[in-house]
Amino acid sequence: MNDIVIQALTEYLIETPEPDAFWWPEHWFVEVSTSRWIAGELINAILDHPMTPAEDTMEELAIKMTAYHADSDGTNAERIFSIAERCLWEWLELFREENIFS
Repeated sequence: MNDIVIQALTEYLIETPEPDAFWWPEHWFVEVSTSRWIAGELINAILDHPMTPAEDTMEELAIKMTAYHADSDGTNAERIFSIAERCLWEWLELFREENIFS
């Protein structure tokens, strides 16, 4: 199960273009950069805890991002944690819908 999640996230990183701060609008650059960052963080978290189901690792990271978002002070950090939080909850829901965790 963990391998399938890692593979899906790796494919996401391969298929998502590298952000280009020079040509891209700032909001899109931050969105893509943050989603790619949190995908990498999630892959590392799953690899760091191979005996823990990916679903649990993913949910724990999503909860952390939710807490960081709630504690942020309205700066760019709030935006970044908001994007990371949204990505994680959406991926978690998608993997559950696709029965990846079963």
